[in-house]
Amino acid sequence: TRVLAESKLETQNLQSCEWKSVSKQHEEWRSEGKTTGVVWIDDKPTAHYSLSDVPRPQAKQAIKNLWEMGIQTLMLTGDANGPANTVGQMLDMQPDSIKSALLPRDKIRYIGELKETTVQRSKSNCWPSCFGRQKIGMVGDGVNDAPALAAADVALAMGANGTAMAIETSDVVLVDSNLLKVSWLISLSRATRRTICQNVTFSVLLKLLVLGLAAIDEANLWMAIVADVGAMLAVTLNATMLLRWKAADSKKAKDKRRETYGSFSTFERNGVEVSVG
Repeated sequence: TRVLAESKLETQNLQSCEWKSVSKQHEEWRSEGKTTGVVWIDDKPTAHYSLSDVPRPQAKQAIKNLWEMGIQTLMLTGDANGPANTVGQMLDMQPDSIKSALLPRDKIRYIGELKETTVQRSKSNCWPSCFGRQKIGMVGDGVNDAPALAAADVALAMGANGTAMAIETSDVVLVDSNLLKVSWLISLSRATRRTICQNVTFSVLLKLLVLGLAAIDEANLWMAIVADVGAMLAVTLNATMLLRWKAADSKKAKDKRRETYGSFSTFERNGVEVSVG
């Protein structure tokens, strides 16, 4: 038994046998970004198949959430152009947002170019430059993602299926593979920063108020206690409001789409779309 993937020689041999229609079927599958192959038994074609990557169930919604938050999303992948574009279309991504056939060093180069772009953008506008350039985040779970994770400003690894190298390199590790938690984490981070600013501003203004009253001899001991202990209790209660944040929905709804190719059909298994007879 031989299992061959996209062999030109075997494809040519199929032209002279009863499976001549298989060659045309393979061309259709390849145009959809799939990897095709033929199973040969005793030098005779017995079955043919196609393999293709499918996005995670939450990927489309996760990208939509990031765009609504004002975060630009790019796909950096080592897959060939066909499969990458097919997955990008499933996720409603623009063609210029998909970078395919990348080696690890190519991903690092793109991260560097994005950093340089944000630096130039911050220099052209004096208002954002006061707060520094925009940050570049990278989400990955594979060995090939580790160099790009290290090059990004903020690196997030998917802990459930992530490799040890990706986890060690990243700044944040999600305990599961729910991509919706990426946008949830960013929202929680922004809320935390707002809370810190509120607490610091409130504490400083309250102490300045009591200091001003003391300067004109209008303050007393109880005002100082309120400015100290009262401010501590107020900022603590304000910070505990972050506990009301709830985790993103972690239900694992898997797409069970089926497509028929003659006597063959496709099904999803372990994140790979397989075609069997």
